[in-house]
Formats: sequence, C-alpha cells, structure tokens
Amino acid sequence: MQRITPGKTYRTVVPLHKELAKGTLLDILHQTGLSRDDLEELLK
Repeated sequence: MQRITPGKTYRTVVPLHKELAKGTLLDILHQTGLSRDDLEELLK
C-alpha cells in the first residue's frame, strides 16, 4: 500500500488474510498516517 501526500510518501505491507487482527489494522493505519475516521470515509 502506498499513500502520497504533499511532502511525504507512506508505504506499508498489507497482509492478504481474510481477516486482520485489530492491532495489525491499527498499525497499518499508523504507518500510513491515516486515522480510523479516514478509513471509514474511504470505505463509504
């Protein structure tokens, strides 16, 4: 996964599991600079 913002590029590995542990998901969000609210908006 890659996210590019003005001034910074975020990269992280996203496992291809059917389910992710809560901690794994939160770590992915942290690594990419996204909040839970950001994720919810993207999923709408």
